[in-house]
Amino acid sequence: MNPMMDISLNTLLLSLKENNSDLHSSAMKELENRYGTENAGIIYDILRGKETGLDLESPVIFAWAGEEEKNKLKAAVAYARETDMMPIDSIMEIYRCEDELLPIIAKELIIQQLSDYIYYLIYYCYPTCTKDYVNDLYCVGICGLLEAMDSYDSKVWSLKLYSRNLVIREIVRYARAFGFGKPSFGGETQNKEGFDAWKESIFR
Repeated sequence: MNPMMDISLNTLLLSLKENNSDLHSSAMKELENRYGTENAGIIYDILRGKETGLDLESPVIFAWAGEEEKNKLKAAVAYARETDMMPIDSIMEIYRCEDELLPIIAKELIIQQLSDYIYYLIYYCYPTCTKDYVNDLYCVGICGLLEAMDSYDSKVWSLKLYSRNLVIREIVRYARAFGFGKPSFGGETQNKEGFDAWKESIFR
């Protein structure tokens, strides 16, 4: 049984665009399960249209599929071609796969996408925090983010909004244990320009 058997076609095709060989392999296997090895190869080549020169509007594209399935494939390929970053909801589909490796890959993708958000929440709580402590606060913030993934419901929240309190809780808990004092929680001087300047000083 392929762990991606319940994954939507959109997420399956987006997975083929990610620079992760294990995710790519699992997605390709599921595509082969659904459409056969030869047709899966054709779908992948069409997905890579800019490299292969295959035109999505060509009348011979997906000629082996029925009209409804052909339209579904065209829409999914067009969507995947136009989407540069995998949406959070698609990553969460992968996270919920019953597999040992795929949820780990999904966590890595979430961390990549929300890394800057974690740094922002550190700044939001402790705008005077120096780079000596940022890595530790970042790590505990990630713990809050990963905890949020377990109970996140995309029908009710965005992951950013849902994880916010959990991330802040972990940051503040750690900071208090090491005598950081009270968090400021977004003082008047904290804005995008201030965050950008703070982040530059941290990574200088």
